Amino acid sequence: EMNLSQLDQKWAEQQMAINAIGPMMLTANLTPLLKARKGRKNYLRTSGSRESVVVNLSARVASMDDNQGGLAWYTYRMSKAALNAGVRASSHELRRQGTWTLSLYPGMTDTDMSKPFQSKAMVDKGLIFPVEFTVGRLMDVVDRMEEEDSGGFFDWAGHGIPF
Repeated sequence: EMNLSQLDQKWAEQQMAINAIGPMMLTANLTPLLKARKGRKNYLRTSGSRESVVVNLSARVASMDDNQGGLAWYTYRMSKAALNAGVRASSHELRRQGTWTLSLYPGMTDTDMSKPFQSKAMVDKGLIFPVEFTVGRLMDVVDRMEEEDSGGFFDWAGHGIPF
């Protein structure tokens, strides 16, 4: 929706369920399996670090600081901002068990979801990333993560995005 008159409650509830509630419920249910402290020897990171990491895909449009006009996308923005709030809130609890959390913005990646938003100019400028590139960059961000980054919001290049 591009203006307030297009807001639809059922659509908004569906967006919240998919983009915020679902990922947080999955995290809640997986939390006991992610404990990385107290003797666990199998860890998820290739860097050899002794933490487990929960990564949620967010969107740059979820940044309230970055919302300077242009596209409205009310419910999508709100749902991804809610996800980021959940990631930040859960980071405090999960850090005690050795689990870190991140919200990552993958950039415009060449997927079926992004096709309607891709323009020829974006393609010509190399602003649409191949899936393999995006996955590699996101894994690099996770591998470079430090404890103080837990609960943060980062782009595919590892740059922090303000909430």
